[in-house]
Amino acid sequence: MYKLDPVNFNIISIETYYINLDYLVDPTLFIDQMSSRLMVLYNYIFNLMSFYKPLVIFMEASFLNVKYPLAVIQLSQYISTIGLASRTANFYTKILVYPPRYVKKMMAVGGNADKNAMLASVDNIPEITKHVDVTLVTEHVVDALCIGYVGILELRERPLYLLSV
Repeated sequence: MYKLDPVNFNIISIETYYINLDYLVDPTLFIDQMSSRLMVLYNYIFNLMSFYKPLVIFMEASFLNVKYPLAVIQLSQYISTIGLASRTANFYTKILVYPPRYVKKMMAVGGNADKNAMLASVDNIPEITKHVDVTLVTEHVVDALCIGYVGILELRERPLYLLSV
């Protein structure tokens, strides 16, 4: 999560959150594992959004990974759950979804770049590295940092469009 200066959108701080969806599942509930994960995710995101009340959320669009073709279904469910929880917590939060290729293009690494290229790109952005030790981040955190940063770049270019309801 990026915290920004509301005047010029400079990064004030960056926080990352990790949630193990399987660890928090209540075994006494008689529902399937995926439904349990979605319930945990919904509650976590709802509480996070209720606490911080963000004006805008940047997310990655679901995509088909040829190595794991069924993952697109799970990813779509997670993205929908995050959107629903965010909208329920604050109806006026703007949600912008970016395709992975667009994020890679904006980070100047090309559409088919691997995680190492993305990490190298993030490592070259002092605005991020002064808040996060990029040598300790996972590939998912790299994705989140890139998506958030691309959103911030767009926010700086078109603040009225992105923040209008």
